[in-house]
Amino acid sequence: MISEKGYRAVQITKRTVKAIEAKLKENEIVHEPIDYTPFLFNSIGHTILTDNCTIEVYKNEITVNEKPVSDVYEMIDMVTQVAGK
Repeated sequence: MISEKGYRAVQITKRTVKAIEAKLKENEIVHEPIDYTPFLFNSIGHTILTDNCTIEVYKNEITVNEKPVSDVYEMIDMVTQVAGK
């Protein structure tokens, strides 16, 4: 059974991943399909691959190509710069 603290961490990560996915689609950035099944098994870390970047999420911490960013908006700025859009 997952603890309440663990469940909250999973939900934070899942919300962050969904926000990132929405921003990627909004900016027409191609990325691998996101499988939400692992979130059922206590996943608090997730990786999203685009053509030019690796986006990693741990709870509400986001890194792009191993560089920390403060939020989803900074993340999309970095991804679009790398993609040349």
